[in-house]
Amino acid sequence: MTYDSLVRELIVELPEFQEAYEKEVEWWDGQEPSPHNFFGDVVTPYLLNLLNKEKNEEITTRIFRFFTDMASSEDVKIQEVLAQSVLERLGDEKVLLAKAYPFMSDNVRKLSREAEKFWGR
Repeated sequence: MTYDSLVRELIVELPEFQEAYEKEVEWWDGQEPSPHNFFGDVVTPYLLNLLNKEKNEEITTRIFRFFTDMASSEDVKIQEVLAQSVLERLGDEKVLLAKAYPFMSDNVRKLSREAEKFWGR
């Protein structure tokens, strides 16, 4: 997993994002959106919706499995995408953050706690 291939690797693991990816590429005039853009504009809202509706646990589990890989990456830029473009936004929604906790690995929880501490929450 590399920063530059992060979005493509997500789509391989979670083909549910393929259509949204194609729309983003079109919106970006044929350019691939940056990982921060794609995770912040597409993945995070999708995840918040899943957690809010409390359904499709299988997809939620697969998303967090991918997040675990991101949190375990030696590439700090990949960890930053998770922390800044997903976990900080998730932390804005305390109820949804609590619903997400059971899906989180220890590494993802650690990044989430660090984000919350940074924002004084």
